[in-house]
Amino acid sequence: TNIGGTFSKLTFSTYPMDTVLRVNGADESIASTAATMDLSDFTPTSSSTGYGTVAATQTFPSGVTMTRSYTLANDASRATTTTITLSTTTTIPEVKLWWGTRDDYIGTSDTPTKTVGTLSGGNFISANNGNAIQVTSANEGVVLYSSYPGAQAIHKSCCSFANVVNSDPAVETYPADSGDGSYGMYLPIGALVPGTPKTVVLNYGAGALSELTTVTQETQEVADRKSVV
Repeated sequence: TNIGGTFSKLTFSTYPMDTVLRVNGADESIASTAATMDLSDFTPTSSSTGYGTVAATQTFPSGVTMTRSYTLANDASRATTTTITLSTTTTIPEVKLWWGTRDDYIGTSDTPTKTVGTLSGGNFISANNGNAIQVTSANEGVVLYSSYPGAQAIHKSCCSFANVVNSDPAVETYPADSGDGSYGMYLPIGALVPGTPKTVVLNYGAGALSELTTVTQETQEVADRKSVV
């Protein structure tokens, strides 16, 4: 995120955000499956920056097609929207999805505080379980939120996203923690049938810690403008 003209890291090194798609109990090979990119709605502002939407579509042997779209509304926005649409050519009884990061590193801190909760009226309300998570260091703040039914924010130890995936929010709680960790959102998609795609929306905001309230409000405002199918 850009804070005062300087970019701050929102995860460790060059790690991408992690996505795990589980179809009937088996994880799809996202990293090794070819993707079709769509940059038609992306506006570059330099060789390494820009705004708009970048989309990637992959089809897996199970018959499931996943399109991930990442949208930054403008070059001043501090909240992004990740839209994941799933469709299938054959009936799939159970689909699960996780999205987040294996390493909670932000700015220059490898031990930020991770707090699970909910968003209401643009305010973050802490709880042991919820569909939002706030991650804060001494200088930066991050909010991840999804209004998808059954969405559950999770934080666990670093440095494998499998720690998030293997956590069971039906029986676990997630009190605030400042250890080196991982975090993400669990999304119970359920059954997929041909001709009826399902869409998940995740909203992710980041900025200076002193502006975290404004970032949180912007994150929920962006979320409220999106519909969930």
